[in-house]
Amino acid sequence: INCYYNISDIFIMPSIREGLSNALLESMYIGNVPIVSDLPGLEGYVIDHKENGFLVPKDNHQKFYEYLLDLYSQPELLRKISFNSIKKISNNFMMHNELNKIKLMYKSLID
Repeated sequence: INCYYNISDIFIMPSIREGLSNALLESMYIGNVPIVSDLPGLEGYVIDHKENGFLVPKDNHQKFYEYLLDLYSQPELLRKISFNSIKKISNNFMMHNELNKIKLMYKSLID
């Protein structure tokens, strides 16, 4: 699957129902810009709209198209959001970060 992520710049997820998608997290980690349906739990937790991806109201296919055109017509915007996607996942969803949080929690209980 990584070979497909590596040859793409954008990840589109027009789901109407989805949990926390591993495919979304993986694609963001390698720098694909997500354009995804605005599903519960994504905004703020994974995606900050127009900062590290785009949230599209359900069934608004026109918005998917518009954001896709924006990204391809503005390479600097694509690079900026791609960088922010990597940063969001690296800072918030990497195993070593979670392990450090658990260690700090245990340490606070012991001290």
